[in-house]
Amino acid sequence: MFGCLLSVQELKVSTASCCEVERYLCTNPIIVSINEDTNHIIQVTKHELTNHTESWEVIAHGDLWTNNMLFRYDEKTGEPLECVLLDLQMAQENCITVDLAYVIYASTREELRKIYMKELLQSYHDTFNEICSNLKCSTLPGFTMETLTSRLHYAKIIGFMIGVIVPAVALKDEDKNMDEMGHDVNIEDMLLTGMNSSEEGNSVYRDRVLELSKELYNEGVI
Repeated sequence: MFGCLLSVQELKVSTASCCEVERYLCTNPIIVSINEDTNHIIQVTKHELTNHTESWEVIAHGDLWTNNMLFRYDEKTGEPLECVLLDLQMAQENCITVDLAYVIYASTREELRKIYMKELLQSYHDTFNEICSNLKCSTLPGFTMETLTSRLHYAKIIGFMIGVIVPAVALKDEDKNMDEMGHDVNIEDMLLTGMNSSEEGNSVYRDRVLELSKELYNEGVI
């Protein structure tokens, strides 16, 4: 379905974590689109999700990660009370699972996902239904925890691509928004630069790509 991410020969890195990436790629080929196929696969995935017999299309944010969220906290307890979404120029009609995959894999680490994924999805499911009830409108057709989990799994390939791109952008010095990058982003170049660079912060990037690759390979996504 997808082209090979990187050949081992291309992955010329020297740190222990990068050697682990190389060993992992040797024994478990990671399959994912790169370069000119990236946007195509994202669009195909979105098309399959939005053209489901029971459509879950909503007005989606389109660039949902922590830099586009503003929180208000309780001054005494420090508990979050409200969250406002910023930067709405990429808003679009889309399946809810695309935004979910985006924010989950751009803004969280594997440890949190392992512990809290079911709880987060349950909270999302219940809150969505509660808001629909308050607005006196019907919820999504066939919207259960089982179907939400199933459709999110299909959207995780988008989560993988975003999980490679967003941290690479976030850890760079220059200020660049995701919408400014358009569809010309070269995932292969971005990944190689992040893996090989000695700049401060790239060890974090290498660790994130490694854990995300292993996680989604084990889940049968890539």
